[in-house]
Amino acid sequence: MKYGNFKGLGLALSLLACAYVQPATAAEVEIEPGYGTLMTAVADANAGDVIVLKEGIYYMSNGTQVIDKSLTIRALNAQTKPKLMFTSGGISALEIRGEDTDFVMQGITFYEGQSITNTPYFEVIGEVNSVALLQNNFTDIEVFVKPDYDPDGNLLYLDKLVVVGNRFVRGKIDSAAEELFLFAGNSLSFNNFYANKSQSTAEQHILGNAFVLDNTTTVNIGSTGSSHSRVVGNFFDRLVSDDSSSASNAYLSPVYLRGHGVFSNNTVLAGRNTYQSPGTPNSIQVVDFYGSFAINNNVFHVEPIALQERDNISFNVRDGDAHFSNNIFVNLPNAVAFSGLDRANGTTLENNLCFSEVDGVPCIEHAGITVVDDLKLDSQFRPLAGSPAIDAGIDDVFYRDVDGTRSDIGIEGGPLPKSQFDDQRLATESAPYLYPLFEANASLSNNGELNVKAIAISKLR
Repeated sequence: MKYGNFKGLGLALSLLACAYVQPATAAEVEIEPGYGTLMTAVADANAGDVIVLKEGIYYMSNGTQVIDKSLTIRALNAQTKPKLMFTSGGISALEIRGEDTDFVMQGITFYEGQSITNTPYFEVIGEVNSVALLQNNFTDIEVFVKPDYDPDGNLLYLDKLVVVGNRFVRGKIDSAAEELFLFAGNSLSFNNFYANKSQSTAEQHILGNAFVLDNTTTVNIGSTGSSHSRVVGNFFDRLVSDDSSSASNAYLSPVYLRGHGVFSNNTVLAGRNTYQSPGTPNSIQVVDFYGSFAINNNVFHVEPIALQERDNISFNVRDGDAHFSNNIFVNLPNAVAFSGLDRANGTTLENNLCFSEVDGVPCIEHAGITVVDDLKLDSQFRPLAGSPAIDAGIDDVFYRDVDGTRSDIGIEGGPLPKSQFDDQRLATESAPYLYPLFEANASLSNNGELNVKAIAISKLR
């Protein structure tokens, strides 16, 4: 997969396997492309069957197409690219239902047809046992997980949701689950993303995804109250331009988190697109936190002149507290600014590094809160004496993957070699916790200095 090494996927899929016992009569059937062939095969299939799709287009008629039994629909192999599309206007949807349904879709391209007047849906309705979407491509498709109601009016949701290795382009994703929620290794381009906004009970694991956003799309994770999120190893990119004046005088933020949890090892790039007319936003926040979060080991990179008014508040923290430690701030005015109310609620900052400046105002050093690192490195790219990167790690916190193994989400398949994360810190060593990351063939600047854009945390024994 392109975005990360997901050891937790094995755990998630094993949970699905435990919940689903394949009937002895299950069959694997290859279906030819064409009009209506897929849904005919679905109607003829028994629970537990595997429907295999070949290269070509599988056309679906207008209206809601319901799957209410356990099925796997997958591509013949990794090289085969079957396509699924609706053929006429109106509101079209592929809908998954059924309390005992386990549904898997893998390797399928699902996209809007040429004559469609409304965006098609992929929907999961009510109490479904499990849904796994693996390595699919969704273009101009809205993905929804919606509740249903029992006779007493109680909400009934999907139990287990696994979404791994997919590509989403445009559209919207609004998902939730009661027992297992894993969203990992996906790439999203110009999608509004919502995870468990309806107060479903599963802990959200948002791991190793790439989110590319525009003026009107945001990432929304969690809900107020008991919602817990682990947001680890993701990339968030939102550089706005003034399309149809949508950025002018607006308050913009790429990421909103609610509830409580961990926001760790992420990169957030926010600001104004300097290659297009950017307008004049009132404010561009980096992240909005509604609740209590531990915010560690992230890179927050703001394009210059991104923050305008609103007292240069870089982050919003409301209805709880936030604890910022061991982060890297690039181009944030005054490093980090919060309102007095945020500080009164218990928000703390410690041991963070600040690089660069905004509008000629350099990073300001705050004792015990934010330090300015002048990138003192020796010939082995290790910090020299006096660098605040030395012993900058957190002694009592070491984040894990979902299955409890080494926390290496976001390294496999990335632009930097995994070996740079493999240094061991022995109890007898004085080596730093943090190491600069660099590409082996990166070009040097005119003065021979290496441009370091991120810091890696060395592995603890």
